[in-house]
Amino acid sequence: MDATFGGTYVAAASASSALPVSLSIDPSTSSVCSISGSTVSFVDVGTCLVDADQGGNTDYQPANQAQQSIVVSQASQSLSFTSAPPSPASYQGPSYTVAATASSGLTPVYSIDSAATSVCSITGATVTFVGVGTCVVDTNQTGDTDYLAATQISQSFAVVQATPSTPFIANLPGPAYYGGSFAATVSTTGDGVRSVTSATPSVCTASGLAVSYVGAGTCTLTADVAAGTNYAAAVGSAQSFAVHGFSITTSSLPAATRGKSYKPVHLAEAGAGISTSPHVTTIMWAKQSVVLPATALPKGMTLSSTGVLSGTPSLTLTAGATSIKVKVTEVVTTAVGSTVHRKTTTAYATIPIYLN
Repeated sequence: MDATFGGTYVAAASASSALPVSLSIDPSTSSVCSISGSTVSFVDVGTCLVDADQGGNTDYQPANQAQQSIVVSQASQSLSFTSAPPSPASYQGPSYTVAATASSGLTPVYSIDSAATSVCSITGATVTFVGVGTCVVDTNQTGDTDYLAATQISQSFAVVQATPSTPFIANLPGPAYYGGSFAATVSTTGDGVRSVTSATPSVCTASGLAVSYVGAGTCTLTADVAAGTNYAAAVGSAQSFAVHGFSITTSSLPAATRGKSYKPVHLAEAGAGISTSPHVTTIMWAKQSVVLPATALPKGMTLSSTGVLSGTPSLTLTAGATSIKVKVTEVVTTAVGSTVHRKTTTAYATIPIYLN
């Protein structure tokens, strides 16, 4: 008969005399099997010999020993997982310690299935996640002299994209002026396409990472990153900065004395759009009106288109201040391919002229 390691067998024998039979394990196979009463236990692989004896009595002579030979083979074993993978597992997220048991009590061996090596890796029993997809952990037990190899079992689970760091614009401009632009640098761990969006299109517009200043005011931008290979999409918080419009500022002009040459003064313009290729900016100055007391520049004085006030005032004016209001016009020309775009902005400033 055949048996397997770890099993048992109830032996039975009878004598023609009807006297009780004594069962024992042949000494030559005591390493393979043992007996208790009539129950034979198989403790190793090999051949088990069960001896049956009857010593006789006053009526019967001792019987010849009978022997039963049993081939003891390796036992089968099974595997089962005792750990559950993270749900969900994520790229570069916390590692996972896999655990399984074998019915034989032998130690299982873990490996990553060849189809999943781009998604996860393993050292000992520790699984780390190196990509996005399906991670497959294979578990095997090759057996030993007493146990056959176990049937492989596998544990499959999804590894999802990681959450990237919050994107933000790392190079917000300092002074920004109407008509200018800048290329945003979005900082994040995400591996998708980065871009910015504008919440204030009347002040600034955004296309991809290119930001253009189209008006004065507060420019509010938000950085974002699209889903990539290993990281999910993410949107940052709003970031704002001022875009200065076209304006002019002046300081008090020196006193002008009738009959004396007036020192030419260049009326300063500040905050005008900064010209950068392919933009071309021109600034033009012109007299708008005299507030008081006359309707023109004081006689003998001129204002050039470049903002230079000069001449010899000859008009008799009441002591005090005479103010002129000047108009400054900025024309920004932008060439995009064969198309030319122009935008004109006008600003005004009231400038006092002090006469003695």
